[in-house]
Amino acid sequence: MSHPATNFLLIQIKQAVMKNNILNLAFAFIALFGITTVNAQNPKISNPDKATVDLSCQYNSDGSYTVAIKYLRLTGLGNATSAAASLTVTATADVSCYNRGQQKQDEPKTIPGQSNTATGPIVTLTPKNGVLIIQNCTVRASIVGNCKNTNTTNGFESKVENVDVSDLFITINGKQVSLKDYLSQLDTCAGICN
Repeated sequence: MSHPATNFLLIQIKQAVMKNNILNLAFAFIALFGITTVNAQNPKISNPDKATVDLSCQYNSDGSYTVAIKYLRLTGLGNATSAAASLTVTATADVSCYNRGQQKQDEPKTIPGQSNTATGPIVTLTPKNGVLIIQNCTVRASIVGNCKNTNTTNGFESKVENVDVSDLFITINGKQVSLKDYLSQLDTCAGICN
């Protein structure tokens, strides 16, 4: 048989250990739910039926083609205080390849229907209350022609024409949001943010 004082002491120790374990579990749940809230981002176009997406494009003097977001309103960013955004465009284009010593007025070698996918630079933006507004063409991507020996010192220069964009999406904090339903806005290229 055990002594009543020993039993009392054992009960006190067990209660202290249990309180400590319960407290540790509570902190673990708080941390888990805090992480879940941050990771529970589901960015989406705020109202697809309204003018919440405005795209622009242009053919550039360096022979490339650029797509940019003039305006986009996304919701579903939870309590994120920062958003890493990049634009990815997939297109086919006719690519003219010029020898650097050749004038562009001469007959270039044309490669019709060349496929290309390009992702623009990552831009860090600040959402507020779960909403991210992208504007002023800061998020963009450019299609460049692929010619043999393309470089800046010798080899070929390229020029893309007749670009047909088949896919466009923005990546926000690792999650993709399709902009494919808005590709008709790229039918006329009036210039970036014009």
